[in-house]
Amino acid sequence: MTFSEPQKRISSATDVDSFKSSQPYADIISLLDKYSSTVQEHLLPPNEDELAASSKALVALCRKLSALIDETPPLEGPRRFGNVAVRDWHDQMEAQTVSLLTEAFPKIDTNAIVELQYYLHGGMGSKQRLDFGTGHELSFMAFVGGLQKLGLLEKDLPAPDVLFIFETYFGLVRKLITTYSLEPAGSHGVWGLDDHSHLPYILGSAQKVARTVTASTLLVPTKYDKECPPASVMNPRIVQEQKTSNLYFSAIAFIYDLKTGPFYEHSPILYDISGIATWAKIHSGMIKMYIAEVLGKFPVVQHFYFGSELYPWKDTEGNDMPYSKVQDEEPAKPKLPPGFKAKNEPQTTPHARMPLMGPRGMPMETVERLAHRDGQRAAMEKRAGTGGAAATTAPGPTRAPGSGIPTKAPGADAPGMAPTKAPWAK
Repeated sequence: MTFSEPQKRISSATDVDSFKSSQPYADIISLLDKYSSTVQEHLLPPNEDELAASSKALVALCRKLSALIDETPPLEGPRRFGNVAVRDWHDQMEAQTVSLLTEAFPKIDTNAIVELQYYLHGGMGSKQRLDFGTGHELSFMAFVGGLQKLGLLEKDLPAPDVLFIFETYFGLVRKLITTYSLEPAGSHGVWGLDDHSHLPYILGSAQKVARTVTASTLLVPTKYDKECPPASVMNPRIVQEQKTSNLYFSAIAFIYDLKTGPFYEHSPILYDISGIATWAKIHSGMIKMYIAEVLGKFPVVQHFYFGSELYPWKDTEGNDMPYSKVQDEEPAKPKLPPGFKAKNEPQTTPHARMPLMGPRGMPMETVERLAHRDGQRAAMEKRAGTGGAAATTAPGPTRAPGSGIPTKAPGADAPGMAPTKAPWAK
């Protein structure tokens, strides 16, 4: 096999459509289905004793990366957008990747590392943006799948191996998130499923699906739904009991550790899901949501690159697919309105061109202009004998700056707007 460094192939919405008809896309869906069906009716094992030797090797690799976090402490002091010490951690991980892989898998074809390492690195979050999200989880799943393709992991991983490998990985990235304050990548805020993850909800819900369930019996409760109904995630005590054996509850426990306040406020989607009758229905919806919100979203899959062997940019029949060329040149400047004369400004870095921000997210230029206006108004009123107090009201959190008009969410007055439906809704 001829391996090559993975390249960017998704640069537009058209490329996303091509991706959906590609062999890598089919491989990823196959991994999701296989892992889900494998872990049905299985608990997360308490340790790795019963795992295959190759699976133990992968677990050990993840633990070495976890130990590397302890050796790379975060920088002191407040940080708004992640702690830059994580970049040092990434540098060390990248420097050690070849030795980590060859120690874990002595039979590895070293030529394959050029592709394999890309998906391992991508599974640990963004070194540039200091964030972590579902696209990084996707990269790690591709890494596990790549190990299977190369024969370094068992082709048909047993349930204990699948669960323990992924839970070890989730523990690693949660440690990265909390140690370095990593931002959610592409988060929808409270209206997203989870700030950082999706895969643990797929695998964890699959654990509680009976093998007797069919497409026509998704809403028929089984013993798993009766013993531990989905609504149990609202009970912190049950969550603590279940988190050591189930990946769904482990992810919920992490939310309880990170966030305070009512669950329905900080995690409304997961709260709504807890009202569904069966785990089978939840799992079905989680798969649909993953396909739509992860594999089908350009901001996520644009960071998934393609090599020549593990995940090539080919269709399911092995044919090369076209793709949009990445534009290296500077984007065309927008057309100015007739009669408008632009000032000649020196070229600076993008950060230097960004406006200096003041209170409430207003540019300082605007703040200063408003202050100057109010100062002139106060002077005029003083001369007119009105006592010198400006007759303006400071902008409040529900009013547009400089106006007395309350702000409203876009579309708040639109009549008859139907609420969006989750994948679980009929």
